[in-house]
Amino acid sequence: MNTHFASRLIPVLYVGTVFLGAMLGFQIQPLISRAILPWFGGSPAVWTVCLLFFQTALFGGYYYAFRLIRV
Repeated sequence: MNTHFASRLIPVLYVGTVFLGAMLGFQIQPLISRAILPWFGGSPAVWTVCLLFFQTALFGGYYYAFRLIRV
């Protein structure tokens, strides 16, 4: 009985952890961008570079996960 409960709980914990990590990642992006904008003049180019950086980091994370499962 205990093994059955653990086998059903582990996937739920994995899904919850991935969801929480994604949510925090997408919450931090605008907060950091909003904090950096005044330092560099607040131009649209700064916002574009922030978006480019975070999208590149997201792509890098996807690529890292892809390479991990290929090992």
